[in-house]
Amino acid sequence: MNIIVSLNDIENLVSAARFPISHLLIGDGHFSSDPLAKKRDQISRFIAEAHKLSLKVIIRVDRLYEEHELEALRDYLRFLNAERADGLLISDLAVAMLAEEEGLNLACLYAPETLLTNSSDVRQLLQSGMKGCVISKDIPLSAMKQIALNNPEGCWLRVYGPQLIAYSRRRFVELYLQDGREHPKNYFLQEESRPQKLPIIEKSTGSWLYGPCLQSLTEIKDIMTWPLHGIIFDGAFSADREVLQALRLHLEVLQGQLSAEEAAGQLPAQQAGYQALSAIRRTVMDKEDLA
Repeated sequence: MNIIVSLNDIENLVSAARFPISHLLIGDGHFSSDPLAKKRDQISRFIAEAHKLSLKVIIRVDRLYEEHELEALRDYLRFLNAERADGLLISDLAVAMLAEEEGLNLACLYAPETLLTNSSDVRQLLQSGMKGCVISKDIPLSAMKQIALNNPEGCWLRVYGPQLIAYSRRRFVELYLQDGREHPKNYFLQEESRPQKLPIIEKSTGSWLYGPCLQSLTEIKDIMTWPLHGIIFDGAFSADREVLQALRLHLEVLQGQLSAEEAAGQLPAQQAGYQALSAIRRTVMDKEDLA
């Protein structure tokens, strides 16, 4: 099965390649949700070095785009195609339309976070030409499995990574602090009655609020029997070493080297805490899930 792992720093590329992964997930920081900006020459080098290690590169182009941004987005997609990127992770269908209009060789994985909640959603998208769909994280595990079974080799599943609660073009931290700078890290929202600190990323392109970090240690053996096209370890704003540590722990559970309980005790520290994939019932906003 394919494994996608997000990576921020090219210096960690060799370490990542030691794992049995197939794809890297990177973003530029402007056309993506990534908090860290990358210039085009950095993206070019990332793709080239990954290809030398026989790894494919998926580019995160995963935010919503306004009308005035479309020409710049079109130019960015042409650049990625020229640099031989292997595909795009998208949340706005406009990206797929632009890639098709330009005749670009960029396979699109549709990952709108919360929208793909039933088999028909996925089937319709695959029939319309989408190369893959990332199942919503906000539905029960049994529903995820049924969607995968009904669409063999058409689905991807995020098995690790922070849960996106809200994305908005509005800049809430800027309004609160009366500070026009970007706030891509070290900012959190916290209720008075709860210990969890929910990470918030704010850039010129909008605000992203995250909840607990998803982990699948108790589910990974079952998930690997599903007819998925692949699984995703998405660090988003985490350090690369934390994402790779989580990957290692999931693989060791899968291989029987650690129990799920032992591995859970070695997960990287997350201020918002962790939530098992099987604990999702109706929505990640359920109060009992965050208690």
